[in-house]
Amino acid sequence: SFVNCIVRDATDYFARLGDRASRTFAVYGQNTTFQDFNGTLQNNTDVFVARDCVIKNCSRVYYGTSLSSFTCSLFRCVVKNCSSIGHMRRGTNVTLVQNIFDTITNGGQIMSWDDNSTVNVRENVFINMSGYIESYVTDHWAFRRNAFYNATGTWPPPDDSDPITLTADPFIDVANDDYNLNATAGGGAVLRAATMVIGSTTTYPFNWLTNLTPPRTKHPLARI
Repeated sequence: SFVNCIVRDATDYFARLGDRASRTFAVYGQNTTFQDFNGTLQNNTDVFVARDCVIKNCSRVYYGTSLSSFTCSLFRCVVKNCSSIGHMRRGTNVTLVQNIFDTITNGGQIMSWDDNSTVNVRENVFINMSGYIESYVTDHWAFRRNAFYNATGTWPPPDDSDPITLTADPFIDVANDDYNLNATAGGGAVLRAATMVIGSTTTYPFNWLTNLTPPRTKHPLARI
């Protein structure tokens, strides 16, 4: 477990299970920055869970092969300047909820999965994306209510349920890592007003990106 840490400068994989599915290895991050990995952050580990973390300057966030059965979960993280989000297959489970993905631009394969993978990607904001999604099966994946700005290739993915396509940058100052929502028409104003209805309850899925009380000038995730 890593809490309030900076983990950086790995010349290879940071967490690797190896080639035996019987091994067990788990990594948990809370309020931690993972950065500057030449290889993949999670490579065939059993579990990788990150909450309120920053992941930046990595080759790839996760990778699961046919011998792995792993879980990768990111909640309210900033993923920035990576060449790919990840690839998984055969029994892998990926959950990406309420994250910011900023500048994932290798121009090639950004996300892919096949066989019996389970994918849950919802209420994220993707900006400055360039590349494509490849899926060999779609019966176990769910994209829902994600927002996209300056995204080319297969972004937003065709099977996203209720996607939000933005025409303006939604954040106050991305260059200085301020990911609070602005009030710009076509950008932050759209996400501030966006709703999701679950049963008889209406929620605002992006309100976690608005100023908290007392007001803050920078969102706490933007410590890059």
